[in-house]
Amino acid sequence: MSIQIFQQQFINMGREWIEQTLKGAVHAPTADWMQWTLDDQPMGWVQSERAQQIAQFLPHCTFNSKGWNWSPGTIDKEQRNLMFAQAGLQWKTQGWVHGWRDESFDLLDQNNTCILSAERSLFQFAGMPSQAVHINGYHVNGKMWCARRSPNKATHPHMWDNLSAGGLPTGEDIFDAAARELGEEAGIEVGLAQNIFLCGSVLTSRAEANGWHQELLWIFDLLIPANIKPHNTDGEVCEFACLNANDLYKQLQSGEFTPDAMVAIAKSHEKQLHKKNK
Repeated sequence: MSIQIFQQQFINMGREWIEQTLKGAVHAPTADWMQWTLDDQPMGWVQSERAQQIAQFLPHCTFNSKGWNWSPGTIDKEQRNLMFAQAGLQWKTQGWVHGWRDESFDLLDQNNTCILSAERSLFQFAGMPSQAVHINGYHVNGKMWCARRSPNKATHPHMWDNLSAGGLPTGEDIFDAAARELGEEAGIEVGLAQNIFLCGSVLTSRAEANGWHQELLWIFDLLIPANIKPHNTDGEVCEFACLNANDLYKQLQSGEFTPDAMVAIAKSHEKQLHKKNK
């Protein structure tokens, strides 16, 4: 059974859910959030208390009526990274940053130029936009493989997710990142992982317990042969389930999936949905 047949079955019951999920992926910050900038380049969104925490250990922060600006002067990107990293360690020591990973993410400007590389947990802490890859795994017999996150995960523990998903680290290509995540989280070998195809991208944003979440999701699909059963290798997944369209829809409706996994599933069905609307 092809991916398209599964998608047709899902669309028959979930058309409205798909449209609402994609439409609701982006939430605008409410009045209690303020934008901060790097020399007038937008960096992220934080609340007033968080802004004060950041400014306490990050030099050269100035506040104005619209928000606040970080202006470290005429230093290069590496010096800027070091200054932000030193402040980040202070924020961690204070107990303000949760889920420290010792992994680096890149912050891109409007021209896709990296203006800052920093510890990934600092991105949500400081409300900065990041990127991630999500892979929907379709079983060849007409179901979808889904993964349940470990109860030890820093965000959305024990919730259901796509077959594989993960943040895009510094310097890694989205296709390489997707293949790596498939290997680490689902035990999918490189030869099969190379068959992924890109559905598109979706921007998501919302308030989370640790700060403002703003992430560009790169969504991939992969057809899984009948003789392949996913198995976790990095401790980030506690179980897998192979769901038919009806069971998947029920679990999505009951809120058992992470918000970004729901967006990734909806995006995977978007093209087929548009075909049916014609």
